[in-house]
Amino acid sequence: MTPETAEQFALGYSDRSGRALLRLFEQRSFPAAQMDQAGLVGTRQDGSRYERFRNRLMFPIHNESGKIIGFGGRALASPEGTPDEPKYLNSPETPIYKKSYVLYNLHRAKEAIRKDDRVILVEGYMDAIGVTAAGFPGVVASCGTSLTTQQVQALKRHTQKIVVNFDPDAPGANAAERSINLLLEEGMQVRIVELDGGLDPDEYCKQRGAAAYQERLEGAKGYFYWLADRARARHDMRTTEGKVAVLQFLMPAVERISDRLERMTIANDVAGYLGVERGTVLDSFRKAVAERREKTLESPKVALRHDERMLLNALLAQPEMRGEVIGELKSMEAIGAFSSRRIFQAIFALDEAGGRLSFEEVHARLEESDQSLLAQAVSTRMRGHRTKKCWRPWRAYAAPGSNSGGRS
Repeated sequence: MTPETAEQFALGYSDRSGRALLRLFEQRSFPAAQMDQAGLVGTRQDGSRYERFRNRLMFPIHNESGKIIGFGGRALASPEGTPDEPKYLNSPETPIYKKSYVLYNLHRAKEAIRKDDRVILVEGYMDAIGVTAAGFPGVVASCGTSLTTQQVQALKRHTQKIVVNFDPDAPGANAAERSINLLLEEGMQVRIVELDGGLDPDEYCKQRGAAAYQERLEGAKGYFYWLADRARARHDMRTTEGKVAVLQFLMPAVERISDRLERMTIANDVAGYLGVERGTVLDSFRKAVAERREKTLESPKVALRHDERMLLNALLAQPEMRGEVIGELKSMEAIGAFSSRRIFQAIFALDEAGGRLSFEEVHARLEESDQSLLAQAVSTRMRGHRTKKCWRPWRAYAAPGSNSGGRS
C-alpha cells in the first residue's frame, strides 16, 4: 500500500524482541497490573513479563469516537521465512475493548456511510483498507469474528442499507449466509456482492480497479436471490423434491424480515424466481408464520425493566420532545441490551422517516411479540401525569464514568 494509506490507518510494527514496548511502559512508570489489563503485556508462571504482539504488522482498533481501544496484529515472516502463528492475533477483551460491539474503521467510515446511505461490510483489516484506498470510504470490517447484534445496531444508527462483501471462499460464503439472518432480524436491507476470480475485496480493487469494483457494487444481488442461487446449486430444480428443499431453505430468511408487507412481497418474488406456484409459497409462508406465532404465545412473558417503561412512555406521550432525546438514545449501547430494543429501533426508524410518533404508528411496525411488549409498557398505570416525571432519566444513560450498564 502507499505510504499515505499506511499513515491514514496508523499502521505500525511490533518489535521482534518482545521487549521494546515493555521497556517503554516501564520507563513511563505504568504499573504491572495496568499493563496486563490493557491486553498488551502478559505474565508467565515464573512472574516474568512478555509482550503479546511480536514481529507483527499492527492495526490500531478504534471505538466509534476515534479512540484506540485495542490492536490487531498480522504475522510477518521470520528469518527462516515462515510466519508466526496465528496469522492474525487480536487484543483480548479488556474493560474498554468489547469485541462484540466494535467494527473496524467505523469511526472513519460513518460520515461516508451516512452520505451514501449504505455501508459495505468486509471481513478483514486489509479488505477495509484496500476498499477505502480504492475510493470507497464507507466500509467496515467484522475483523474475522461472527457478526453480532450489537455491531449491526451500531451500523443501523447510520444506515439501514448494507452490502455484504465477504471473501469468495467457502468460509466467507458461509459467514455471509449466517450474517444475513442477523441483519434481517435487525431490519437491515441486505445485498450481496460477488467478486469473480476468487479475489477478496482488497485484491479485487488492486487488480481490477475502482471502476470494476463500483460495477460490482451496483450489481449487488438482493440477499434472497443470492441465497436462492446457493440453494439451487445444491438441489435438482427439475424435481418437486428439489424445489421444496430450496423453498424450505429460503423461508427462515424471509420470515426474519421485520416488515410484514416486505415479507409478502419477497415471498412472491421467491415463487417467481424458483418457478414455484405462488400459492405453494404463500401456503408454506402462512404455515411458518402460524407456527412462529404459537411459539411466541407459548414463550414466557418478558418483563420490562422500569427504566424501559419510563423511556417508552416519555417518547410516546411527548413526541414533540423527540428531537432533544432520540439522537442521544441512538448512540447509547445500553439500548441494545433492552428487551424492548426492537421497539426503540422502530421509533428511531419513524423519526428518521419524519413520521408521526404515536403508539399506533410504532405498533404497526412491530412483530406480535414486540407489540405485546409495547402494550405492556404503555399501561394505564404509567400514563397521565406520571409520564412527565419519567422524562429526564434518559440522561443517566450517558453519565460520564458510569458502569451501570444502563441503570441510573
